[in-house]
Amino acid sequence: MLKKSLRRGFGLVTAALIASVAAAQPVPAAAPTNGTLLGAVSCLFCSVVLDQLDPAAGTGAPLFTLGQFSVNAMVADPTSHLVYGVAGTGGGKGGPPPSVQIFTADTQTGKVTTSPALTLIPAALAFDPATHQLFGVTFTTVDAQTFTSELFRVDPATGSVTSLATFPSSASNLVVDPASNMLYSSTGDRLFAFNSRTGAILQMTNLNPGVSHLVYDTAARALYGVSNASRFVKVNPSTGAETPVGAFNFPAGLATAETIDSLTHSVYFVETDLGLGGQFVNRIATIDDQSGASTLSPQLAQNLWAIAFQPSAITPESIQADVSGALASGAIDNAGVANSLLAKLSAAADARSSGHCATAANLYASFISDLSAQSGKHVAAATAAHLRDEAQFLIASCP
Repeated sequence: MLKKSLRRGFGLVTAALIASVAAAQPVPAAAPTNGTLLGAVSCLFCSVVLDQLDPAAGTGAPLFTLGQFSVNAMVADPTSHLVYGVAGTGGGKGGPPPSVQIFTADTQTGKVTTSPALTLIPAALAFDPATHQLFGVTFTTVDAQTFTSELFRVDPATGSVTSLATFPSSASNLVVDPASNMLYSSTGDRLFAFNSRTGAILQMTNLNPGVSHLVYDTAARALYGVSNASRFVKVNPSTGAETPVGAFNFPAGLATAETIDSLTHSVYFVETDLGLGGQFVNRIATIDDQSGASTLSPQLAQNLWAIAFQPSAITPESIQADVSGALASGAIDNAGVANSLLAKLSAAADARSSGHCATAANLYASFISDLSAQSGKHVAAATAAHLRDEAQFLIASCP
């Protein structure tokens, strides 16, 4: 009961219903191969455990215990093995007052640390790999009909928060576009865009209908979310235009958490229903943000509080290894083409390591152009697409 009251009190279940009818029966999803889908799970009165989730089977393999707290938001650092989350304790009837901390979990070592108590309660977190900074957004009730939201930077070690912007209405989501130093948050029928380095509000765009559960695909350079009309949509941040992507058949549940694997364009939602006895029933919905193809997992055995996708490390060295591996496997069938691609990647790596991100970006863009020219010719189309997405990630995440 403690976890339920904290979950409701901290605003996790602020969700949009996804209930449109699919055009065709979905095909079972495959488990992620480009990284790990992580979930904070627990049974009633149990410690929260970090699981490696299989969205096709609806199962989780325990990795390690996070702690005796509730989790209402979680995000992975794509440049390391670290996962950050909001840890809540107290707040039960007759117990201590609620307290919120940031937990940091190292998925390689299993080490979990928690910060001192925060002065603000994050409803959502976002990690910017370009600046290696963690951001949060919270909302405050001014009176029965007035709400404000606050964007802040948070130090996961010390728990110190730096307020960056205050804006009207209640926000429960936050995503980052590292390539353009942009943060996005939606508040009902409005989308706010911020500079991730300064926190300045750059733009406010009206949304009709409103959109929640934002995700940002760094490979596609596109913003997505769930509209109040129960559709998965692509959102134009400049105009607020919404383009439905696919058609979905999710039973009458609420989306209570979301994350994305940009390299494969896979968006993951936790769909939560209230089952028998008032217990939460969780399933994982998977949506391809390019094709709109969707799947829904069987019911999970435990409560799933939050999810985060931790991609396999993409580095200047790993993309060069992928090109060499493609040549060895025959996915690249011409040594001259492979050597030309490797030369550009080597030059980009040198520029990146020297802190010359603009030069590295130009070289990676040239690499992508060469891939496009060779796609379906000397480079298998699927390999070209994969290498392109990796290069775009490196452009976006240059320190």
